[in-house]
Amino acid sequence: IITANAPTVAVDYRQFTGAPAEKVVTVPNGIDVKTIQLLTSADRAKKRLTLGLGSKDVVVGTVARLAKEKDFETFLRAVALSREKLPVLRSLIIGGGPLRVHLESFASSLGLANSVQFLGERKDVGEVIQCYDAFLLTSVIEGMPNAVMESQLLGVPVVATRAGGTIDLIRDGETGLLASIGDHQALASCIVRLFTEDGLWGRISLAAKKQIKECYTIEQLVGRTETVYRDLLDRNAESVTAPCA
Repeated sequence: IITANAPTVAVDYRQFTGAPAEKVVTVPNGIDVKTIQLLTSADRAKKRLTLGLGSKDVVVGTVARLAKEKDFETFLRAVALSREKLPVLRSLIIGGGPLRVHLESFASSLGLANSVQFLGERKDVGEVIQCYDAFLLTSVIEGMPNAVMESQLLGVPVVATRAGGTIDLIRDGETGLLASIGDHQALASCIVRLFTEDGLWGRISLAAKKQIKECYTIEQLVGRTETVYRDLLDRNAESVTAPCA
């Protein structure tokens, strides 16, 4: 059996390996809901201050490796275009990677030197995400991104490209907003819509959080994984002569 962490990834595995459909099983990623530590409103305000954010700043952030597959040029173009209608928009980027120097230069070329911060690798990712007003992911390829799941659980609406298992987490307009890969104009429209359409931000925040708590917990991941092994053992009971160590 080959396990995939999202239905869309399972399709890719079947095509890549040539394995029959029944040999590829989907076991979605899970989040440990019980370990999430939520910031109070006061603590969030203090944390934002430490990040150089003002009370009126609207923050679109992300957590991703600064590498080609995350398509940060599209990310930065989308932020720059969004700022034409949302001048209070700022961006925080958590993550290291080989493209950092290039991306900092690219951000400056778009006039974003004072509105985009590259934070590097952090140990307080969960707290920083709670300082975001939206999470933006512009990948060209993905599995089932834990960063999206964690943002949804924390009540931070996600805008993302239709890459890999992201589309299995986001029902467009309900649990997030989706745009085509590489389309910075569509992504910018989603960002602006999120903050200007009456009630949309709140609806997405609540629906996405509910989805994670009901469908993507660590307990469900463990249970689904156990089911895969039990089915295999039951199917091959006659050839199993001794338990695994």
